[in-house]
Parts: sequence; C-alpha cells; structure tokens
Amino acid sequence: MLAAFDGTEIAFWVWSLCIVAWLLSAARQQPVSGKKKLRRLEAKVDAIIQHLGIELSEEMMQGGLSEEVKRLADTGQKIAAIKLHREEATLGLKETKDDVESYLGG
Repeated sequence: MLAAFDGTEIAFWVWSLCIVAWLLSAARQQPVSGKKKLRRLEAKVDAIIQHLGIELSEEMMQGGLSEEVKRLADTGQKIAAIKLHREEATLGLKETKDDVESYLGG
C-alpha cells in the first residue's frame, strides 16, 4: 500500500529537485578553462619546487634543449635526441619532436 503524501511534502521534493537541477546547470555553464587549469598547476608546481629547495637550470626554465640533446641532434641521431629530451623535459612525444626539429631547423 502506498503512503499518502500531503501537499507540503510534495512541494518540498519539487523544490529540492529544482534546486539540484539549477546547481547542475550552473556547474555546466562555468567550466574551468584550460589556461586557468594550467595556471593553477604551474602555481602548485612552483610551490612544490620552492618548498623542496630545487634549483632549476636556465635550460629547464626556458624549456630549451640540453647540450647532450643538441649534440645527438647535431650528429644525426634525431631519434635518440628526441628520446633523451622527452626523458629530461617530461613532455609528450609531439612536443619533444617539435622542439628537436625546431632546433635542427634553426
């Protein structure tokens, strides 16, 4: 047998559902942009680096290639240069390939 609902109980559930629907729609309309997420992550990484007392070399700060990567690229060992740069910079394959090719292209 079904329990009887009075008007105030029904109104409570209707308003509750409306509030939930409104919150869900508001959350969808305000996505965090990729740039904003990146800034947040960079700030966190900077705080961690500072807390741990890690000193970054100038090459690492500028995203440049290490001397070993440059040497490999200059001697025609492009794949080895890309692999080493990927390990050093912890970047994706496309980014490291672009960096090495950009260096080789002048």
